Amino acid sequence: LACGPPAFKMDYPFRFRFDEAPETEDEMLERLFAGNKTVTTTPIISDGAASYFGIKPPFKLDGVELKPFRDAWSCITGGTCTVYFDNTWTPEEIPLAQDHPMREPLTGVSFGSGFVSNFPSHRITAALHAAPVKSVALQMMGRKVWHFLSPRIFREAFHVRGKDMVTFVEPIFADNVKVLESLPRYEIETLPGDGVYFPSYWAHTVETSEGPCFMLNYRGKLNLKSVVPKAPMSLSDLLPFAFKAFMAEYVTPEWYVRHMAARNHHKLQTNLNEVYNTQKKMFNASEEQRRGA
Repeated sequence: LACGPPAFKMDYPFRFRFDEAPETEDEMLERLFAGNKTVTTTPIISDGAASYFGIKPPFKLDGVELKPFRDAWSCITGGTCTVYFDNTWTPEEIPLAQDHPMREPLTGVSFGSGFVSNFPSHRITAALHAAPVKSVALQMMGRKVWHFLSPRIFREAFHVRGKDMVTFVEPIFADNVKVLESLPRYEIETLPGDGVYFPSYWAHTVETSEGPCFMLNYRGKLNLKSVVPKAPMSLSDLLPFAFKAFMAEYVTPEWYVRHMAARNHHKLQTNLNEVYNTQKKMFNASEEQRRGA
């Protein structure tokens, strides 16, 4: 953060410290309970299917519930639910001093996504995807491991698709660990007090460690400059992105843009959940074939 706000205009991802003395788990929970925030919880599926490419993480996105954070924490620690893409978080909900260098960059975000979990083991929690906006992710509790691919590598290595303002890849049923290791990438570990900045279209897949984990991801504003120049998908997929970016930048009121951005992100998760069972069957069949070979 030594460069101040200009650091968040870089063309590549980087890790930084936003808090040298982060809150303890008890301090954070006391603050969140006192705020009486309502979050969206998602039931956990116990089938364990996971991949860096295309297989949905073990969450059941058609069974979401709204709960006060205190009640949500009970089911999270009980291992029955998680908070996944809860798009209701604001920068004001982070305990930063008024003169903190993060304050200014965060004033321009559209919305924040909350991720809270308590898994019994380390696992993949996000298949490879990218958004057409800048992002700043802050690790509040626990540990995550990020694998970043540049827009060029993302485009050259995969058939990239775009829907609901998020890009992703068609499912890959080869040995996904070997595929990931063969690609030029940035690998970043985040612990409490660490942040990660990444520009638009930097594809990433994320692992989450066991135990309590809490991460906030703040999304930048949608505009043509972030959407068009480095788009990794085909023109047919890019055109809807570009149209929405034009409307967001020049026509639509900002409050409505924020509302639709959050809604689209959740809509994408729900849509992808519909194909989860098919992908899982193909993934399991591929695993069985490899074991039998």
